[in-house]
Amino acid sequence: MDHSRCRLIIDAGQNHFCFAVQEMDTGEFLSLEYYQFSTAQQDELRKLIDTDPTLRCAYPEVHVFYNHSRGLLVPDTYYQPDNAGRLLELMRGDLPSGPPAGDAIPEMGATYVYSVLPELHDMLAHKYPNLSFSHFNTGWLRRRSSLDIPSSRLEAVLYPSHLIVTLWSEGRLLVNQYYDYDTPEDVAWCLLNVARQWGMPPGDLPVVISGLVESHSPMYAEIRKYFIYVELDTWPSQFRYDPAFEQYPQHFFSPIFSLAT
Repeated sequence: MDHSRCRLIIDAGQNHFCFAVQEMDTGEFLSLEYYQFSTAQQDELRKLIDTDPTLRCAYPEVHVFYNHSRGLLVPDTYYQPDNAGRLLELMRGDLPSGPPAGDAIPEMGATYVYSVLPELHDMLAHKYPNLSFSHFNTGWLRRRSSLDIPSSRLEAVLYPSHLIVTLWSEGRLLVNQYYDYDTPEDVAWCLLNVARQWGMPPGDLPVVISGLVESHSPMYAEIRKYFIYVELDTWPSQFRYDPAFEQYPQHFFSPIFSLAT
């Protein structure tokens, strides 16, 4: 692998740290690693960055997607860079210290505003001086303009202790929210609650699942109890993938692959 011809894409989550290497000329994903621990555990993360052979390499492009719940989508008519911190305080309450950032999403006429955790950002920026960054939800919402996605559906990106729920109706975004959970029943209740709040019958609403959940797991079975049209997410078709990825279900890593769109 010639790292000088690759980009490094990092998904830095609340309780996970995932990264993928993509060749820039061909668009092929060559490798991926996933670690489950809180990015607040700075010593563990620093050790990983300093010792992992993939992370120790230099890349011409490095992009970090901060994946945490401390953010919100703001219509451009209400957004000003100077009031980003105040908006976060009003909508999210007390937040860990960290400067606010805003990602423009022109196709939606909105900006995703979020806090940047200084310890994590400083660690990554020190390692990769050419680092650029945005929020996971920015990439997740933007991908809709480049993929052939039905106009109405409920999306659930599942992680070990939380999920991200996105609800679209006739091409309009209704919900983009993080939820914590402990049991499969919590996940099913969350999806049911979101659908019912917006008057969308579970029996008619397509649900797309991505993340590390097995199709024969209790969680998947619990979701299937209430939703008829459930499907597992797939890789973006415009990229190529190393044959080693074929041993895993496509929905396992479709979130980070989709961020490259």
